[in-house]
Amino acid sequence: MKLTKIYILALSIFCIATAQAQKKSPAPKKDWTKVDLSNRNKDHLMFQLGYHTWTSSPDSIATSGIGRSFNAYFMFDFPFKTDARWSVGMGPGISTDNIYFDKQVRRRLDIVNNNALTYAELSARDTGIRYRKVKLATAFLEVPVELRFNTDPENDKGLKAALGLKVGTMINVTHRTRYQSDARGNLDYIEKLKSRQHFNNLRIAATGRIGFGKVAIFASYQLNDLIKERQGPNQIRPLTVGLSISGL
Repeated sequence: MKLTKIYILALSIFCIATAQAQKKSPAPKKDWTKVDLSNRNKDHLMFQLGYHTWTSSPDSIATSGIGRSFNAYFMFDFPFKTDARWSVGMGPGISTDNIYFDKQVRRRLDIVNNNALTYAELSARDTGIRYRKVKLATAFLEVPVELRFNTDPENDKGLKAALGLKVGTMINVTHRTRYQSDARGNLDYIEKLKSRQHFNNLRIAATGRIGFGKVAIFASYQLNDLIKERQGPNQIRPLTVGLSISGL
């Protein structure tokens, strides 16, 4: 009986000691100034595909369908020496946006009007016009600048977030109308109008994205008006949200 008690006591002590030994000691605070970033992915290429819409647009502009954006950037990444989790990213790229209009409304956006950007009303004799698709496509040359945070900068597999601005210049505007038929009996043809005269050539937009590893959700909101003052509807400011892929 005595040996049994001793055995049970010894076994209990052993179990307690083992359990204590298996407890993880608190990890020492990492020195982020001494992180090896030689194998770090610098997010040189970044692609974005998103849903594009106009905020504060008047009822007279009958947008419809799903607007789309595609952006591509070549970025440079500059880590902070004091903390490798933080960095600044910047680099050139191209942004393209497509906004669609209600094809049932018998009027179109007149971007070549010398006075102002308006909807051109179709005359009564044009009631036979039928549309397949009406859209406005814009393209910008841009330079985004981001403040980035990465919880795992060595392996690039942790939580990543970024806030910033992008500044761009407009390089193209195209109003594309695809007709099903017109009043003269012409069938299935495309009309393209190009003019930047009523649009602000400068775009300044706030940007943000958050995700894990190479995939993130992004948003972009233009801070200045798309259309010049007294050249058309005021306070139209594009908004884009979508999916971003970086780290390539």
